[in-house]
Amino acid sequence: MVGSRPLSELIDQQTFSWARSLQIILQVVEILGKIHESQGIYQSLHPRSILVDPQSGEVRLLDPYLDTHSVLQGQSLDGNPLNRLRASDDSIAAFTYLAPEQTGRMNRPLDYRTDFYAVGGCSITC
Repeated sequence: MVGSRPLSELIDQQTFSWARSLQIILQVVEILGKIHESQGIYQSLHPRSILVDPQSGEVRLLDPYLDTHSVLQGQSLDGNPLNRLRASDDSIAAFTYLAPEQTGRMNRPLDYRTDFYAVGGCSITC
């Protein structure tokens, strides 16, 4: 997808109609559904990890393990998810989209609902 840009950049430059925002979010949900069908969890969804092609409208997600703006990376040695945060402004901004169980404040395992929590935050931003 040559020419694709992070959703965060597009939001800063233009206002999306309700219909366009819904199209983007539905494509994200479809992608997450495929990840969840294979028993995966994306875990780091935020507007910088959603790529949108302004011409075609196609949406893709950055690989959470290659994304330089990803919130979470690898496993921490002590098991505390907060120790996996990268030290950057992008990490702090992306922290907004973390589900409570990702912050270590709740003693619950991560599952597909973790990703859909972030979808809600992204949809409000969009």
